[in-house]
Amino acid sequence: MASTYTSRIRLEKQADGENPNAWGLILNQNVIDMVDEAVAGMVSVNCATGTTITLSTANGATDDSRNAAITLTGALGGDTTIVFPAQEKTYFIRNSTSGDYNVLLKAGTGTAVTATGQGLSMMVATDGNTVYNMKSEDNDTKIYSAFLTPTALSSATTAIVPTEAKSIYQRINTASNDVTVEVSVGSLSLGQYIIIDKVTTTNKMTISWTTGSQGLSLSSATDLAIGIYNGDKFSFTETVKA
Repeated sequence: MASTYTSRIRLEKQADGENPNAWGLILNQNVIDMVDEAVAGMVSVNCATGTTITLSTANGATDDSRNAAITLTGALGGDTTIVFPAQEKTYFIRNSTSGDYNVLLKAGTGTAVTATGQGLSMMVATDGNTVYNMKSEDNDTKIYSAFLTPTALSSATTAIVPTEAKSIYQRINTASNDVTVEVSVGSLSLGQYIIIDKVTTTNKMTISWTTGSQGLSLSSATDLAIGIYNGDKFSFTETVKA
């Protein structure tokens, strides 16, 4: 009677009396090492190799889809779908791709779901057909979490270039002079935002947003502004307090 393999992570189950002189080696390599991979393994998947990438599977041998964690890498040339096996499993996913496209996660014949944003991580579970988002940093680094609050800026020409994928509350001090604020997208992720607040009543604040941003520019009348990153430029609303 030949060996069989478990359905979820493909561990070898040797039959009674099989492999009398190699039983221990097969147990170590095709079961214990594979459990080690399933519990603590991390694999990189290059998403630049195609628009649909099916994770490898192998009975009793190392493969991509058995690993506990997957790092998505590569410069995306278009939306890319990662296909998991049609089996139950949980995964830690790290999105380290670049390029203005999405990575989609799919299992079996189920509907693909969008992975977390670039530079962020998530936990997912699949029943072999549906991918469920258990926890995503998208929810931790956008509207739902505390944002960065840098020191108030006062230079006559001030640039705000986010260097982290976190929303920003930026104060502007116009006590000494008029201040022109130049806002760039920087490292923001989709849905994150910048709040610009003039904290003094003297002098003026003028804001210029990344070219192509949507909304109204209220120029030197501005006292408070909110810019929301839409994945390309800013979609924003400015509000006059004075």
